[in-house]
Amino acid sequence: MDPLSAFAGTAITQGVKFLYEQAGEFLSAWRARRHDKDAPPPRVLDTPDGVTVTGPRPLADPPSEEAIRVLEQLREQVEPIRSGKLDAASPAVRATIEQLRDVVEAALQAPVRLAGEPPRPLEVSD
Repeated sequence: MDPLSAFAGTAITQGVKFLYEQAGEFLSAWRARRHDKDAPPPRVLDTPDGVTVTGPRPLADPPSEEAIRVLEQLREQVEPIRSGKLDAASPAVRATIEQLRDVVEAALQAPVRLAGEPPRPLEVSD
């Protein structure tokens, strides 16, 4: 069973919205810092109701160019989910959401939890 299967549509919708926007914040700030090292680092966005981020320490700079490409691709894949064009109940769609959450959590250096979800340990891998 995928980690998101037990959550209602509203919780998923709010989670997707936050992940999509937070990914955009990372990409925008990282691009700006690539051109100007004095540009501000990424900020942690306000979380919507039903989404919790505990103790975030956002990475000022991306770990690699590959990390930027992966985040861009996942954000692009999640856009039709965010806009309601794809059903969040689909297992493939939920897998994409979970992948984006993993990358955003690694960049935040903090877990992203949906309402009613048990605490998530932060596990970062290559």
